[in-house]
Amino acid sequence: MDQKGTWNETGRLNTPRFAHTATLLQNGMVLAHGGWWRSYVNGIFTDHGTLSSAELFNPATGKWQFAESTFYNRADHTATLLRNGKVLIAGGNETTNTELFDPAKGAWFATGRLNTPRLSGHTATALADGRVLVLGGESAPGPANRETSAEIYDPTTQVWTSTGSLGHVQYHASATLLLDGRVLVVGGGEAFAELFDPATGRWHFTAGPLLGRDGATTLLQDGTVLMTGGTPRPDEFEVLTVQLFDPTQLTWRHVGHLSVGRGGHTATLLSSGKVLVAGGLHIDRSSGRRLWLKSAELFDPTTSRSTLTAPPNTAPAGGTATLLRPPVPDPAHLDRVLITGGDDGPQLDNSLDRAELFLLGRDIVVGLPL
Repeated sequence: MDQKGTWNETGRLNTPRFAHTATLLQNGMVLAHGGWWRSYVNGIFTDHGTLSSAELFNPATGKWQFAESTFYNRADHTATLLRNGKVLIAGGNETTNTELFDPAKGAWFATGRLNTPRLSGHTATALADGRVLVLGGESAPGPANRETSAEIYDPTTQVWTSTGSLGHVQYHASATLLLDGRVLVVGGGEAFAELFDPATGRWHFTAGPLLGRDGATTLLQDGTVLMTGGTPRPDEFEVLTVQLFDPTQLTWRHVGHLSVGRGGHTATLLSSGKVLVAGGLHIDRSSGRRLWLKSAELFDPTTSRSTLTAPPNTAPAGGTATLLRPPVPDPAHLDRVLITGGDDGPQLDNSLDRAELFLLGRDIVVGLPL
């Protein structure tokens, strides 16, 4: 059994994009939407701007096809799958307009308006009761406009309602739905963490991570939350550290190290309980240069060990990772993670149209049909 997995390139996006969203639909297809398209070719930089376009990935064919475009251009927005199968798009521009994608009709529809514009850096979390919590972000460009406000979308009424505010500004934080229905918000570059209780609409401070940084958080099968990597500061290179939050004890502890320090990466829980950590950036300690990482690793929470996988074909930051539904029948219990888009330019100026699949199972077959 090959525990390192296999990377296979698959169909390319029709439009290069980063700071986009990718959502697994109930029919098994993946909806990629919005983002930013910038290109740097032969020394010429072109900013194509933010995108309203959307496209669908069919795992059965490995191909992308255009879907209907949204009403507004968006980048650094959020996309949330609702219980009814529709996808809620919020933020990513200076308007308060939100939109719904209906896969059954292949069309977009306007829905309720946010109470606060959320241009970038906000989070969206599907709550246990089917509502959606959106928090933080910037209401306009610049750090002075970073928000502590939060609001909840009700799919039944299509209305956004303000709820309690965070105690600290949370910009580019991570929000994780816990098994008990609460939401853990952590990161944003600071050692702060807060818990939201949907039953009361109130926020409560909790223990912050041992290192304040923008790490990626993943809910594990036992209900704990794993934080991997993060964006280093000039005097802080502790991005190898992996931390674990215990919601019952409200404590953080170190549980291991990554093989490579990274930020702006993705972290995906696999069916085995391992976490695939892929791509991102690394700051070279000697030169201070940002390096785009053409690497990925598997972190095993049961052993606290990380193992490098076979190298991906691209080195993106700002891309998306989506765990696909397993093929049927699936004798190998195959996990397939779709990595989409991102950026690989030294100045964040080269959007990617590349997409590839990470394959991990009991019997890895290179070139396995999608």
